[in-house]
Amino acid sequence: EWLAKFDMTQNQVLVIADDKGQIFLVNTKICREHTERNLTASCYHPSLCSLDIEGNVIMDVRNVQRAVMQVTKGRAQDIVFNDATLRHYRQNKLQVWSLYYIFKRCKTDLDYMSTYEYLVRLGFIEPRQFPYELWGESFAAVQSFLAKKGERLSDSHMGTKATAQWMDDMYTQKTFNK
Repeated sequence: EWLAKFDMTQNQVLVIADDKGQIFLVNTKICREHTERNLTASCYHPSLCSLDIEGNVIMDVRNVQRAVMQVTKGRAQDIVFNDATLRHYRQNKLQVWSLYYIFKRCKTDLDYMSTYEYLVRLGFIEPRQFPYELWGESFAAVQSFLAKKGERLSDSHMGTKATAQWMDDMYTQKTFNK
């Protein structure tokens, strides 16, 4: 059950060493299957999902973000979504906060464009004539939110790890959903 609480199926792995120095790899069956097929998916533990308005289980937006990043970073080629999750994010689209969280981690223009195109193919964002406009909008939304609190976003103020932690904290506090 402990491994089932991991956020993504590819992370359901544990390396253990015994007192003789032997190393053991413990993983779930779905972890092995997804790794072999170059897929990732959210684990459907109650802390990692929510319900849509019809009561269907959907992947939490934070796990959607993490799954997309696994594809962007080349750790997986695709994401396994249940039907309710696909329907939910195709109807409601990803919000600018989520897009900032995702696009902030794209290190190159190629990373950005492949991530952008992947999200368009999923139907989680609408295609744009000028794709980088979406990065600007998401950055501006986060910057505006911070400005209302007397802060500003910059690389010297908040690096990638600090930004990721800040975004997680905001989702945990449900600040973005108000």
